[in-house]
Amino acid sequence: MFKAVLLIVAGLLLFVMADFGGEPRQFPIVYDMPPAENANPVFSDEAIKQSARVLRNNCKFLFFAAVDDVVKASSFHSEAYPYMTEKYGWTDMIVVNVQLKDRLKSISPQYHAGGHLLTFYLGSGTKSGVITDKRQAQQICGWEESGDGSSMFHEIPELNVLKKAG
Repeated sequence: MFKAVLLIVAGLLLFVMADFGGEPRQFPIVYDMPPAENANPVFSDEAIKQSARVLRNNCKFLFFAAVDDVVKASSFHSEAYPYMTEKYGWTDMIVVNVQLKDRLKSISPQYHAGGHLLTFYLGSGTKSGVITDKRQAQQICGWEESGDGSSMFHEIPELNVLKKAG
């Protein structure tokens, strides 16, 4: 009898923690695509959305649990910086910016992230992944941190959607 009650309580707790079994809450990412980019088959609106989904799934705390800490998020396509081309083989990248609120509810105060703009550079080439330029982004996502706060690469093979055909 005790086991049955314990299982029911555990099941209810999991149900409540999963937001009543529905889709996880998310904040929208606005896609700032110039009209000329809509004709580009590699960096189409759908490719950017797919890349954002991959980023969300690799940084779940920020993109699902800390929804109430985000002011806004935007994304756009850009040419990769020269060091990205040299080091990772990227020619293009998707940039995702996430602006955090000054007063945070879910993100730990130990990260000192209030008011920060977190930028994620997503690309594919010889290595597919994301580069972050702030330690706060690395910490919140649970990725390896750069010891000196410099840019850090986090490999995400699923970002191969950004590879150009041909």
